[in-house]
Amino acid sequence: MTVQTQTPARQGTRLTLALAAIAGLILATFYVASPVFADHTGPLVTPDSSTYPEPGDNPDCDDLVAGGFIDGYDEEQKFDPPSTGTQGHVSWDEDGSFEAADGWLVAAAIVKGGNEGANVYDYSGFPGGGVDHDNGLETPTGQDTSHVTLCLVEAPEETPTPTPEGSEAGGTGTPTPTPEGSQAGGTGTPAPSVPDTALGLAGSGSLATIFFGAVLIASLGALAYANVSAVRRRS
Repeated sequence: MTVQTQTPARQGTRLTLALAAIAGLILATFYVASPVFADHTGPLVTPDSSTYPEPGDNPDCDDLVAGGFIDGYDEEQKFDPPSTGTQGHVSWDEDGSFEAADGWLVAAAIVKGGNEGANVYDYSGFPGGGVDHDNGLETPTGQDTSHVTLCLVEAPEETPTPTPEGSEAGGTGTPTPTPEGSQAGGTGTPAPSVPDTALGLAGSGSLATIFFGAVLIASLGALAYANVSAVRRRS
């Protein structure tokens, strides 16, 4: 029995194919799992620190309305000191994130530094006038946070589209009569079937289906051939 050894070139080729297959599996796994990691990292908006840069400035939601940042708000919550916790309809975390309760949105967030002014995060341009969560909020220069003020608005209620009175969906309307002699009425003649000569072959399906089927068969054949060749080389 003759034992054939693989040349370095063959070993390198097989190693390359194995690594490519592993990389493909990893990419496919991340692609399938991407909705799990869909949450953002970092603030959704760029903060404005130019309006309240002075040490004595401690803006609140009224100041944001007066300054034209937001049109208005329904609730203000101030976390001072900015420790992790929940107040009203919003919670704050010391890592620089907030989350609003169901039915509420944060229109703006004010993150005040000790003596470096404040960062103003304006979310009022988002649908509904705010966002329900964000993260990565910080002071203008990364200084320790003195306090955080959140301006909240009530989220708009979703109004279902009403069904017109008397419509067929409402159960009281009159359905459109079927024309006499139509196919639905049982006496009409159906339109002749026109073969799709551009994309299909008679009795064989579309060319796209045929193409992908051929690719699949060729791939399986190549894989089987590679396995058989590997067994023969070892024998």
